[in-house]
Amino acid sequence: MRIRTLMVMGVALSASACGGTQKNAAVGDGANETEKGLGEYAASKGGLASLNGGSTTPASVPDGLHLDLVEKDKPVKLDGVLLEWPARVPAKQAVKGTTKSSMTIALQYDDARLYIGAEVFDEKLVRTDKFGDGEDHASLVLAFPTATGALVAYEIGLYAGKPGESAGSVRHLAGPRRGRAIDGAKIVEAPIDKGYTFEASVPWASMPEARLVRVGLRGAARYYDADAPGQVTAILATGAGDAATPTALPPLPDEAEQSMIEQLLSPKALADQPPKFEAFADVGGDAMKERIAVFGPYLVVVGPGYLGGNKFFFKDVAGEVTGLEVRDVTGRGKADILVRRRRAQASTGASSAATSNTSITRESFEVLSVFGDSEPQTTFAHEIAVVGDGKKVVNSVHAASKEIEVTTEAGGGWDATTYREPIASDMEPILFPWGAVRSHTFHFDGKTFVRSKEVSKAASGPATAPSASPAPPSIRPQQPPTPPVRSGGDLAQQVFDLYKKDRGVPEGQKPRIDLQVHVQGDARPERVVLIGRDIVVFGPGFKGGTSYAYITLSQFADAADVHDLSARDLTGDGAADLVLHGVIRRTVSGSPDPVELDVLFIYELRNEALSRVFAIETGREQTKKRIQGLVQFIPAQAGKGFDVDVQPGRATGWTEKTYPWTQEQPGGGALEPVLLPWGGITRVRYAYNGTQYAKQ
Repeated sequence: MRIRTLMVMGVALSASACGGTQKNAAVGDGANETEKGLGEYAASKGGLASLNGGSTTPASVPDGLHLDLVEKDKPVKLDGVLLEWPARVPAKQAVKGTTKSSMTIALQYDDARLYIGAEVFDEKLVRTDKFGDGEDHASLVLAFPTATGALVAYEIGLYAGKPGESAGSVRHLAGPRRGRAIDGAKIVEAPIDKGYTFEASVPWASMPEARLVRVGLRGAARYYDADAPGQVTAILATGAGDAATPTALPPLPDEAEQSMIEQLLSPKALADQPPKFEAFADVGGDAMKERIAVFGPYLVVVGPGYLGGNKFFFKDVAGEVTGLEVRDVTGRGKADILVRRRRAQASTGASSAATSNTSITRESFEVLSVFGDSEPQTTFAHEIAVVGDGKKVVNSVHAASKEIEVTTEAGGGWDATTYREPIASDMEPILFPWGAVRSHTFHFDGKTFVRSKEVSKAASGPATAPSASPAPPSIRPQQPPTPPVRSGGDLAQQVFDLYKKDRGVPEGQKPRIDLQVHVQGDARPERVVLIGRDIVVFGPGFKGGTSYAYITLSQFADAADVHDLSARDLTGDGAADLVLHGVIRRTVSGSPDPVELDVLFIYELRNEALSRVFAIETGREQTKKRIQGLVQFIPAQAGKGFDVDVQPGRATGWTEKTYPWTQEQPGGGALEPVLLPWGGITRVRYAYNGTQYAKQ
């Protein structure tokens, strides 16, 4: 029995959306033709339902034909004997006439060839030397998906020879090479009682589309029964469809796609549903194209040259995917996966009891990239819309080669004094139309997209109607950051040069992140830069404009482990605080595999020095097993600034029994712990007490 394997990554997408103007439609989108499913194949595997590729019509003509990967220690021997073959599928659908003849067939494949093994019961083999349609033969119809969503179909004729009398032939039965022998193909037959068996091999190279695409295939096998030369009286098939109507053919899953059906779609009751989105592109592994699809809440990547060709990747998007696009935005020569996601949640920022149960919708954008032959990694994530109760805040996204720009758009219904919704901390937060930042630009640095440019705009007051009364003093603006952010002003370049000289910074090394924002002192903005592992602060109103303050992030082993630095007024004092995201790697006694801790730090400028006022672990990962917590900023109960709200997230690869650590108690250490789904702690809230964030 063949054991199938899968690759699982069930962490929810932190964001998802497609930028640019291109669109990849699902295979079959816009067509009025019904696509058939995998019902019989599913039934042969214990009752799995059918799978449709891109059609909105459930499968009605089931079929069990599928492709099995040849095991390296069990190569196919072309001797006409089927002893080493897997179970065969019967051709029992009558396409034409009636007959007592029958055929069962199976398919195998490797990198170079497609193998066909069949057993035919036909007491009279009608054969001529011309190998035409009017004699006994089998055939295999194969259809390959294209980038446009169309299908290109081939029919391969399989003519067994008469043992001891004539050789067989493998020929094209459709297309411009109709009737010609297929170069490099072979067929060998062997007699059995009342019939014969045969084995055939066909080079993938004989079908040009197979050079890059071998997933998302459709196919059916046929047996043509002739009573006499030129008189085919009956046709049996494993499923509907033919080369002229390829969309009617059933799916023909390969090894990895069978794993996907058996281990994901069927257990999740999704095997009956077509993919909402589907595209084919080279995203990882070798040059072969992968199939990228969305089934329910799951994003799936599968392909013959990906993860060994017998595994698949899936990810729970924890919401509704509203857009899928595949194109190269990292400039690596491989396509990236651009996903748009929508999720609903109860409003936590309502200002009155009448609206306390309002539901809001949050939309986000994510870029997933595959490095080598591994699971996709999130290289960019940004919230782009918050909508609810007739109000909205919207950002636009433009993704080009190695660069992504996010820009504020006109919203409505909310302003700086009435917006009370949580601000995302697990991704780049949405830009507000009343904020000081018009747009952010992010550049791909080889590993992820990092902020490289910021365009500011003139500060303006809240867009409140003239007749509206002033907001109560207790209501604080809810945009990140609330302090003015400007590109102008005295940058005190000579002070920065002094820092670089003092610290021995190599000539030409530039800051990864460069912000101009008010953090302390007078109203003039300071310059806050992240260079290497140092955060440096200087400016005309800071330390008299002649000196700087810095802190080295020694808890990070490498500068690349510091992923992001942003500025927001979290404590409510009118000056920006600094929010940092990164990864800390730790060794574990008795284990060769390190543990990666995703962390969030908050720094405050106090007495002209940087002080850390909060630190929390937001996720933990080891050998592709992961705990992901939920951390977000919500309006403070005291009515000033923001509190930090922490809840359990989800586990991937670990269970309560296999997770090797116990739930740490909040409030007891320098780094607040991630909350486990089974840890017994449902929620923790931290509030600023004047010197630091403390557990409430």
